[in-house]
Amino acid sequence: MDAAKSVTATFVEPQTLTVAKEGNGSGTITSSPTGINCVNGVDDPPNGSVCESVFPIYSTVTLIATPKGNSDFAGWYGECGGDNPTDGEDLAVCTVTMEKAKLVRARFNLPQELAVAVDAAPGSTGQVTSAPAGIKCSDNSYGTGCTKVFSPSTSVTLTAVPEGANSIFVGWGQDCTGTSPTCTVVIPPTSAATDNSVSATAYFAPTNSLIVNKAGTGSGTVTSSPAGIDCGVDCVETYAANTLVTLTATAQTGSTFTGWSDTDGRCTDVAPTCQVSVSSIKTVTATFTLDTYPLTITMAGTGTGTVARDPVGTACTAPETCTAKYNHGTLVTLTATAGSGIFTGWSGSGCSGTDPCTVTMDAAKSVTATFLPDRTLTVTKVGNGSGTVTSSPIGIECGSDCSEIYALNSVVTLSPSAQPGSTFVGWDGACSGTATCTVTMDTAKSVQARFNLANELTVKVIASGASGTVSSVPPGINCTASSGDCAEVYAANTTVTLSVTPGANAIFAGWAEACASAGTALSCTVTIDGAKSVTAYFAPANSLTVNKVGTGSGTVSSS
Repeated sequence: MDAAKSVTATFVEPQTLTVAKEGNGSGTITSSPTGINCVNGVDDPPNGSVCESVFPIYSTVTLIATPKGNSDFAGWYGECGGDNPTDGEDLAVCTVTMEKAKLVRARFNLPQELAVAVDAAPGSTGQVTSAPAGIKCSDNSYGTGCTKVFSPSTSVTLTAVPEGANSIFVGWGQDCTGTSPTCTVVIPPTSAATDNSVSATAYFAPTNSLIVNKAGTGSGTVTSSPAGIDCGVDCVETYAANTLVTLTATAQTGSTFTGWSDTDGRCTDVAPTCQVSVSSIKTVTATFTLDTYPLTITMAGTGTGTVARDPVGTACTAPETCTAKYNHGTLVTLTATAGSGIFTGWSGSGCSGTDPCTVTMDAAKSVTATFLPDRTLTVTKVGNGSGTVTSSPIGIECGSDCSEIYALNSVVTLSPSAQPGSTFVGWDGACSGTATCTVTMDTAKSVQARFNLANELTVKVIASGASGTVSSVPPGINCTASSGDCAEVYAANTTVTLSVTPGANAIFAGWAEACASAGTALSCTVTIDGAKSVTAYFAPANSLTVNKVGTGSGTVSSS
């Protein structure tokens, strides 16, 4: 704080998605990510049916409609389409972006059912009838006279009739298409396992009407001057003949307005405003496209590993850099899996630590995943005795946990603790001597801790490029570098004489540990007043052997 400072924290509420079931059939609507599980349109959370749920703002939610029994999914309405002549979705999957609260309706029909809806803009009316008889519908919600179950394979002709001098028929939606006032549909046979019902919507509007449709993957609104269109909600308006109407397209956050199209070819630009003369019924379409942003994943470090992306994307493999594009509001979960090394963490775009990281794609984002080589410290216990080895910092408790991965170049201290009746007699591998041992984890390290029984004599033969044998009086030890009896428990205070016998073309190079004072003598005497350990070195003739003894550690080099 070197001056007055001001910080703003912005909090955005999640948005509510509501689903509703229509029709005489039955079915379930579920969502991904989870939240919606709407059974037959009944919101009953205690019994597992959830028809309303909140999702993060700008998140993408996929709805899946699953008919039950012989029922048929007939289509989506509301935010999944179906409210305008050129809209409507009959696929069983619908995706919505939660930039605001939304309502989606799903219709399920009975087998061989024909369901008709009339969508009449304010100021207009219309009716749909059928031949053979059964449909006489003027309702926009599949009400009385709007549904009928026909015999399988029946051919049914629907006729749309405007009512009143100021109404016109605009066109069909769902299983009927086009602008002809008649439409013929065939009722599916009983053998149809799916798509075994028929749905149609007839659209009516006043003369001199302006109809606005929205298309594309994005979201936005279209308003008009003079007022009347606010689409969004009100997408049809009647104007006086030859009124010049200016339409303005406004994209929602995360979307871009990408252009107009209309029946007269006057609105074809990508400019956000468009003028149309309403001399008859006019239809204008505004297209909005979801913004996409790149997510770049950089694989850093000298280790190996992969980063998986969800929603589905090709996994990135170290050391490559991957870039993929996602729609605005997409939540991308990144999961790192180490190969031969370890994953040490994330950085960038709010990601940190080593747990899976979720990135909200509201702008271009970049994330770095760092993998480093294996730095595992492994402790092995040898000998006939028992004991434990612990570490500082914690990680090794051997005992049970004898392996741990440590940060690069960390310093780890190992401490031995013998059980009663046993003695710790020394280290091998990355440690030596009998005191606590300190290792620097610049690479993977391996350490052996030897615990002997009380009054046990343990002999080790080291004979690089040579051979030799160590034997004892009293008997018990007869040990070579590769085999033999190399450990024996003696009575307390027994005096044991060890003798060496070099192999062919070999010499005895000397003793270490309990016999270190004997130097290169061919025999050594040890009093067994506790656990004892002895190492005998053999070397080829004309060789130089260097032994290290004492409680410390160090190196010897030559010139």
